[in-house]
Amino acid sequence: MYLLQPPLFSFEQILELQPKNRLQAVFATLNLGPALQLLKPESKFGPKGYSREAMLRSLIAKQLEAIPNIAKLVERLRTDPSFRYHCGFNAFGTVPSEATFSRFIAKLEKTGAMDLLFEQVVTQGRSDGVIGSEYVALDSTEISAWEKPQPNDKPTSDQEAA
Repeated sequence: MYLLQPPLFSFEQILELQPKNRLQAVFATLNLGPALQLLKPESKFGPKGYSREAMLRSLIAKQLEAIPNIAKLVERLRTDPSFRYHCGFNAFGTVPSEATFSRFIAKLEKTGAMDLLFEQVVTQGRSDGVIGSEYVALDSTEISAWEKPQPNDKPTSDQEAA
């Protein structure tokens, strides 16, 4: 006979008793309000969908946790209730699909919400003294290279790439 004792505390209470992790610390300092204002739904009618804030937090968490792609992010959200909860989703509910994230990213690009969030973080970093204001450089130069290393026995047009 298998007996499982019911928990004394709820899932949310257990998470609040744990020490804060890096993800929680970052979310506590970020002000997502201005970016979320740009992402308002076009209509009050129709399906409500997922929380815009939770989806934005998930994309930020993807970068913080070095998750390589959206498919891995969706998998992590499905399998890790603590991660899902910290991103803002229901700990035991459903999570958005890859297609939903793809549409959300397109909307982020269209509205300029990520640019606004970036400018806000840079301004806050400068005022806190984390980012120096003497030099700021952005480099988006294309570097041509092979996607995978080429074997040395095959002649290639660019031996430097191997």
